[in-house]
Amino acid sequence: MLYNKDWDYKLNPVADVLMKAADLLEKHGHIKFLRGNIIEGMCALGALQAAQGKIYDLDTELTLTASQVVVDAMKLKHEFAMPHAALAAWNNLPERTGQEVIDAMRKVAKSLIAA
Repeated sequence: MLYNKDWDYKLNPVADVLMKAADLLEKHGHIKFLRGNIIEGMCALGALQAAQGKIYDLDTELTLTASQVVVDAMKLKHEFAMPHAALAAWNNLPERTGQEVIDAMRKVAKSLIAA
């Protein structure tokens, strides 16, 4: 039987949305302080929403769960009650690069599949 490594991600919605978000950031660029779009780039949260086809909607449960998984995996310290706020704060740090955001999303997604 044929095997495609990407099929593994489809079995885990959080891993799937993280990989799609990383791909979107890589393709369209990374920005800070705005959700963004495919023209100007996206922040981490904007990419998670866009990966679900929900750019302008309220954060979905999947976005919140994926944010929490990344925040936990990265051991991000924060004072925020909501995981997406902590992810946004990390994304918006002056020293944060787009590649770091992409790498974090992919690393966490891969860890979910390996577990």
